Amino acid sequence: MSPHNINSNNTSPRQSTEEQEKEQKIQNNKKEEEINIINNNQLIINGKINNNLNKNIEEVEDFNNDNKEKSTQRRLYKADSNPPIPLTFLFGLQQVMVSVSVLVSIPILISDLICPGRDRDQLRVRLIAGTFVVCGIGTILQSGFGLRLALLQGVAFAYIPSVRAFMSLPEYKCLASVDDFVPPEVYENKMAMIQGTLMASSCVTMLIGATGLVGIMTKYIGPMTVSPLLMLMMLSSVKITVERVEKHWISLVMAASLFATVLYLSRLQVPFPGYSKGKFRWYRLNVFGQFPYLTAILFSWGLCFILTIFDLIPKESVARTDKPATLDAIYNSPYARFPFPGQFGFPKFNIGLFVGFLVSAQTTLFEAVGNYHAVASVSEAIFERKRFS
Repeated sequence: MSPHNINSNNTSPRQSTEEQEKEQKIQNNKKEEEINIINNNQLIINGKINNNLNKNIEEVEDFNNDNKEKSTQRRLYKADSNPPIPLTFLFGLQQVMVSVSVLVSIPILISDLICPGRDRDQLRVRLIAGTFVVCGIGTILQSGFGLRLALLQGVAFAYIPSVRAFMSLPEYKCLASVDDFVPPEVYENKMAMIQGTLMASSCVTMLIGATGLVGIMTKYIGPMTVSPLLMLMMLSSVKITVERVEKHWISLVMAASLFATVLYLSRLQVPFPGYSKGKFRWYRLNVFGQFPYLTAILFSWGLCFILTIFDLIPKESVARTDKPATLDAIYNSPYARFPFPGQFGFPKFNIGLFVGFLVSAQTTLFEAVGNYHAVASVSEAIFERKRFS
């Protein structure tokens, strides 16, 4: 046997043990790395789980907060919503009350401007009756057969400044008080003049609509045109509004109650008893948020009635509900009155009043275009949503 073979056989066990130790160390290091990786992954997973749990907790809290906010917010119905029948009736009553206040205001102002004397209340009844009937007919025709938009065809304040300026002329200036007698032919002559001139100015507006000029005008009529015009109209009626408001402090109560219901009480839920499924239940409704105008009107009128019943205001106060002139007008009015053309005489014409009415007619035309655009956009959005749903 050679020496080389002897040496090789003697060194091989040592080398094998060293290699085994190295391999064992390498395996141990790999195991440690795997354990570290597993621990890191576990930490990452735990962190993600904690983050998800925190997010879920936040989402639950947000959901609860949203539910709390929704429970305190007033219910808003969209244009294409179908509210319950009782609420629909109350919404309609509120709309009627607001519309009636607007329709009544113009006849009251006109009856004061033409100076009828002691016949003022009787003239108001005739004007209010005519306004209601004509506005009702116009609304039915327009909403049913014309534009078919949900708009009330009512009176316009734009004509009041023209009538006011015309009646301030020396030959038409009012010199009689409410207690003085004025011959009917005097104030009926003024009414016939207003009626005839208004008919003539309305023909111009009809021509603008019939010839298609209104389509050309709509290209140049937008919010920047209508908004300053409406602001000027409101400024022109400030004096008339102040004259009405300063008659009694009850007007401030009406305004304060309206602001309170709209700004501060809109989220207040009032419990109401109800009957459903054979049991009496309590329902919470946002009465002040859904019926702010109706609530303010009923509150102010109820306050006037209480002040009248307990005689807390003077007999001649305008806030009383039992004013003799008002009661006489109610008692002496017929049960049914249908207005007819020419009830104030044959229509007459005045060129000065016609020029003023032309300006007023153009103002109402611009205002109407803006209103029609707004309502038509809402109606078109509803139609498109129903079409593609």
